Amino acid sequence: MKDASSRRQHCPVQGTHHLESASQFRSSDACFSSDLQTAVVGALLFQRRRRRQAEISLKESEERMTFTAASVNVGLWQFDRITNEVWATEHCRAMFGCRKMRASRRDTLLEAIHPEDRDTAVAANCGSGMPRNPS
Repeated sequence: MKDASSRRQHCPVQGTHHLESASQFRSSDACFSSDLQTAVVGALLFQRRRRRQAEISLKESEERMTFTAASVNVGLWQFDRITNEVWATEHCRAMFGCRKMRASRRDTLLEAIHPEDRDTAVAANCGSGMPRNPS
């Protein structure tokens, strides 16, 4: 029977043999570290794949919503109270004559509304979070 200092143990991750002795802990730590790194990389790749699938699904959903809104001649928009910016779909911007702008200020959108309809539009949008007086 061999003594503990000369027994060899195989590390499958590193593909090497090492002696079971005082260096055993360093070697098994290296195997554990390598196993841990492999697990972390695998988990990151899995999360990356799930994120890509979610992004594709979100893009498809946005495209369906935009297509549906344009089909019924409705413009979609969103007002950000913090930045005072209005995001709108391309179809909505075309309806308001702001086709070239991706995100515009609230004032730009209000200027696109006919002066006789502006007060009605502002009053209607107060319930949606748009302030009455532009800041």
